[in-house]
Amino acid sequence: MVARDIAKECASRRVIRVSHALCETACSAPRRTVRDMNDFNARVIEEFRSNGGRVVQNGPFGRTLVLLHTVGARSGAARINPLFSQRVNGGWVIAASKAGHPSDPAWAHNLRAHPDQTIVEYADEAGVVRSARVRVSELAGEERSATWERFVAAAPMFGEYQVKAGDRIIPLFELTLAE
Repeated sequence: MVARDIAKECASRRVIRVSHALCETACSAPRRTVRDMNDFNARVIEEFRSNGGRVVQNGPFGRTLVLLHTVGARSGAARINPLFSQRVNGGWVIAASKAGHPSDPAWAHNLRAHPDQTIVEYADEAGVVRSARVRVSELAGEERSATWERFVAAAPMFGEYQVKAGDRIIPLFELTLAE
């Protein structure tokens, strides 16, 4: 599957994958099933698309979310994850927190396996939802540390996720618009 087909595939099948960071923030139940998460993500995606990228009913996210379209690392299936993001240099930084779980989320493995087949849906300054192919780079070293500090300053819950994650260092990915 080529990158430009991912968005069409996901939109037509309404593919939803679990995004623990979103549900940890917006859901009150301590334990959630995959079905609960998928239902929650479906509501977030619908609200994102129908409100110009602004999500307030299904969580206090405003315009901080992006919809990340990936291809499954093993399955090759199209996936969508609504994720908290931070704008950086005309692109975005996203954290593979999985709400502090000891393992990386599936979408992080998907990015590593198929970085050239990644699309992001985002709201521009006028509130128009757009999609674009992006280049993916995983941040490391001092660049990751400095970016992590800014990320946690903007969204303190991610600091709590790092504590919960124990020895796992939460990966950060930078998404930049592909030319």
